[in-house]
Amino acid sequence: MWKHILNFELRLGLKKTSVIVYFLVFFGLAFLIVNILGGAFTGARIIVGNANNNLNAPMVIAMLQNMFCIIGVLVCAAIFGNAGYRDFEFNTHPLFFTKPIKPSDYFFGRFTSAFVLTAFIQAGFTLGMLVGFLMPYLDQDAIGPFSLWAYVHPFILLILPNLFMVGALLFTLAVLTRRMLPTYMASVVLLFGYLTAGNLVADIETRWIAALMDPFGGESVSVAVRYWTPVEQNENFLPMTKWIFLNRLIWLGVGGVFMGIGLWKFDFKHSEPGKSKRKKDETIETVEEPAIGGGFIHAKPVFNTATLWLQFKT
Repeated sequence: MWKHILNFELRLGLKKTSVIVYFLVFFGLAFLIVNILGGAFTGARIIVGNANNNLNAPMVIAMLQNMFCIIGVLVCAAIFGNAGYRDFEFNTHPLFFTKPIKPSDYFFGRFTSAFVLTAFIQAGFTLGMLVGFLMPYLDQDAIGPFSLWAYVHPFILLILPNLFMVGALLFTLAVLTRRMLPTYMASVVLLFGYLTAGNLVADIETRWIAALMDPFGGESVSVAVRYWTPVEQNENFLPMTKWIFLNRLIWLGVGGVFMGIGLWKFDFKHSEPGKSKRKKDETIETVEEPAIGGGFIHAKPVFNTATLWLQFKT
């Protein structure tokens, strides 16, 4: 059943203007950044990483992808929050929640669709860099050989686990609170909290602790390539060291914990948030009424729930 929900949500999501706009914005930003790096604009030149690095070195590509994944947390809030809150916004949740659908199917179907859509948006940045570095008018002396794996590898190693961890947190908040505001607030706190804590993590002398504490994995990559020469940074892909592996495993586990909490606490009922769930008294009382000619007529029902007295007289 969750596959049907996934297919429906993907078809619906890919038709949304917002998803296409997010993709194009990420693509355009990546293309613009690459052009600035390559000296396409006179007087505008920035350097990412070591000055001796090629502009399309695997390390540079990984750093740029991870940076925009962090910035994309706000986009994650919009996609994952909408997936968890949309039924409550349009009051269609009673229809879904009364169908023969398992809560786990609904939960995983909606989450997986939001995850795929967010990965599609983030892939726009990767594709924008790839296309940008192929432009012939850039400084070709600063651009190394083309390698598709240099774009795909960090996307798999860094971006997808980050999207899962962030998405699990935001989707769980949206489903449990049935509000968008807590989801957006959590994304803002996560973004600025990470940027603020990044300076503290960088000051930790025990590097492996800092590598494990970074939820987006950037610090673990820095520890792994700390002593690489410029030649190694230009030619080698991101290594799978024990600290990178443990970092990814820990934060994937954190995302899994959020998913477990969300599924455990998910209330598959259509009661409105904030309203009392106390069951109303639906008992039926009987009251005897004397007849005009003496004696008693049959009882009349009284419904306390609607406070409506239905009298049947003869």
